[in-house]
Amino acid sequence: RTKSAKQVLEGVRVWNREAEGRMFASELHCCGVCFDQVPGSRALKLNACGHIFCKQCMRGLCSVQIKEGSVHLVKCPDFECGEGLVQADVRGLVGDEEFERYETVSLGRVLEQMNDVHWCPRCQAVCVTDENKNDEFARCP
Repeated sequence: RTKSAKQVLEGVRVWNREAEGRMFASELHCCGVCFDQVPGSRALKLNACGHIFCKQCMRGLCSVQIKEGSVHLVKCPDFECGEGLVQADVRGLVGDEEFERYETVSLGRVLEQMNDVHWCPRCQAVCVTDENKNDEFARCP
């Protein structure tokens, strides 16, 4: 069976990602927070920026920010970076309950920035103001 160039290229990309993962796991890495040398199996290379930290430090940093409701501070701790963590990184670091809080608070922050969207405490749903009406009240779904 003949494969197209696109299929071959995708196969090479998959093989390369897997090889990079194996190499990362087999090496020691210096955590940028605690400065310990940790094996790749206990380290995390952040998807957004590529900085490397031990999972224990990142788990602690994420947990504190999520518990305090400061999800906007869940980001790379490198003082010259500050890139926000991608959802997959956060998901791999915290438990189900913390991740659910992270998502809920993140959604709340996004909704707060939208002028035509409001959270209704009565129906526990997101309500949108009707632009065609002259009133400023949101309508429950």
